[in-house]
Amino acid sequence: YVNEGVTFDAANAHQAGSQYHYHANPPGLRHALGDSVDYDGDTNSYIENFFGSHSPILGWVADGLPIYGPYGYSDPLDSSSPVRRMISGYQKRDGTNGSDNLNTVGRQSLPQWVDTLEGRTTGLNASQYGPDVSATYILGHYLEDYAFKGDLGLTLGSDFDLNAFNARYCVTPEFPDGTWAYFTCIEEDGTPAFPYNISLAFYGDPVSGAVNSINESVTVLFQGGANKEDTARLESFDGLSGEVTISWDIVEGGSYRIESTEDMEVWNAEESFVAATDSRATHDVGPTEGALSKFYRIVRESLAGYDE
Repeated sequence: YVNEGVTFDAANAHQAGSQYHYHANPPGLRHALGDSVDYDGDTNSYIENFFGSHSPILGWVADGLPIYGPYGYSDPLDSSSPVRRMISGYQKRDGTNGSDNLNTVGRQSLPQWVDTLEGRTTGLNASQYGPDVSATYILGHYLEDYAFKGDLGLTLGSDFDLNAFNARYCVTPEFPDGTWAYFTCIEEDGTPAFPYNISLAFYGDPVSGAVNSINESVTVLFQGGANKEDTARLESFDGLSGEVTISWDIVEGGSYRIESTEDMEVWNAEESFVAATDSRATHDVGPTEGALSKFYRIVRESLAGYDE
């Protein structure tokens, strides 16, 4: 966040190739999921506004554990305890709580967590020293500019909430009997706080693989959703009669309009309110009526309401 935040949009995300992704507190996602974030459309900005509820699950980490927004029960094993912001187990190495003050001693050693989480030695020789803290290399520029509070003598559960993996064992609305879970870290105003979403290592074991096939019997409950892409295909074309049949993937319960053009400027409706009842639809748009070329497109006109 410290180094790449300048490239983030209002939702704290940015693009890398085709991958739109987050590194830190995702207020746009949290707002969409009903977490304690307001959105101001006039300024295209998200404002932290805690309203007392436990954060929702934002996603699932590769080790199978859920990651929540920043708010959880103050007592990790009591769902009737007050909800509050989870406190990160990390702080800058700025001299507080007995940490090395990199502002004065320089980047001449590594914090203890590099050994705990990564098996690296904390000692450095002179050729490995980092640059002095400056306007170019501000404190926080490197991951190793942070220390884990537990290594400084502070106590998990009273001084901070999340362990070195940025996780805690706790009850949640989805897991009333308890689970290990990660939490997003923020300051009170919503500013991302290190280590942001997950830490430098998984707490669980990311040992799963890709699912390439399902061998057992399954029941399809629904397909698609409001954001499913409507992909059109040429089903058939009769060169003699000019009959054209197209098909397209659809959102179940949607209503569609088929349009055509000969010049890519003026589009005319061929058919309106074509109802979709399954995950595919097929429609005969009739002869091309002597046009040398004709282009078609599908326009989603409406969606059916969702049940609860």
